Amino acid sequence: MPSPYHIATHAESQVSSAALTALCNAAFAEYPGAIIAGESWMDWFRRRPGCAPELCGAAWYGRELVSSLFVTEAPLRLGGRVLRAGIVDTVMTAPAHQKHGLARELLTRAIGLMRERGFACSLLYTNPRRYPYGFYQSLGYRHHATAELLAGPRPVEPPSGECWRLLLPDETEGARRLVNASWGEADGFVAYGEDLWEWHRLHRPEGEELFEIAQGPHGAPTGGAAFTEAGLLAAGREQWFSCVLDIVPWRCRARSPSRAHPEGRATESPPYSGGTTAEGLAALLCAAPRPRVALVAGCGTWLHGGATELGLRSVAEEAAMLLPLNSAAEAALQSPPSNWYASVESIVGA
Repeated sequence: MPSPYHIATHAESQVSSAALTALCNAAFAEYPGAIIAGESWMDWFRRRPGCAPELCGAAWYGRELVSSLFVTEAPLRLGGRVLRAGIVDTVMTAPAHQKHGLARELLTRAIGLMRERGFACSLLYTNPRRYPYGFYQSLGYRHHATAELLAGPRPVEPPSGECWRLLLPDETEGARRLVNASWGEADGFVAYGEDLWEWHRLHRPEGEELFEIAQGPHGAPTGGAAFTEAGLLAAGREQWFSCVLDIVPWRCRARSPSRAHPEGRATESPPYSGGTTAEGLAALLCAAPRPRVALVAGCGTWLHGGATELGLRSVAEEAAMLLPLNSAAEAALQSPPSNWYASVESIVGA
């Protein structure tokens, strides 16, 4: 009997942002930490540099889009080297069409295409306590690091004398260099080239304003962060937060070693030389426009330790799962991850 489903890539089919938005909100309606997507957000997400329509998959039931996934090509840092990776995001199936093997079919096809194109590995994030975790393991993905979405009240400004200021338009390039320098040696990091930075910070979804701050002298910021407003599913309901991006407290050495592997959560010594890590973080988070903040941090890292010290608590746990596609990736996975950098776009989409 022929299948009632039609499988195609996004490049081969007419996939609208409206259909993807409806599918996303239906599929993740009960997923902790999921963003409440709007059509403008979906338009923006699809413009992500490296997002390849010829690798992204879709399944149709008649004219209804019922399953989909995104694949973005990116230079991923792993095991002390930079590897060509396919980052898989937003694997989603409409509730009425789950358990029909659609996600398996789409992801199996995507993995085959990544192999054909010479990708070294594939990365995705998923909740380790939910069904998809075992599903991804069955396809060869391995739990390599753990990250958490942490949320809580905006901290008060610490008494250390550190302060923030608005990031000025002519400092955008300096902010990009600062983030790359601070996080450049962390596993899981994708360096911000000009096109990725413009998408990430300058060309946000329609109607969304990014609140950018800096520390240090004009023209040469030594710290900073950015905030975007996001509606996230927390404690079973939609809640609004200032979602924090690109956190670099003043003099913070994000390259300090750590072990963010799933078997343990060792906490490294605070890298913030102007006080404790929590004080350095509070000096930035106190600028958040909303009274509640949310951020993504690799477990066992200075960022995770500082955030929990400030009272932020876990909303969702995410496993960073990697599929090696060649010997270089296989070798890179033999070492525990160093100071894992979790991409906020891959976890909550912000």
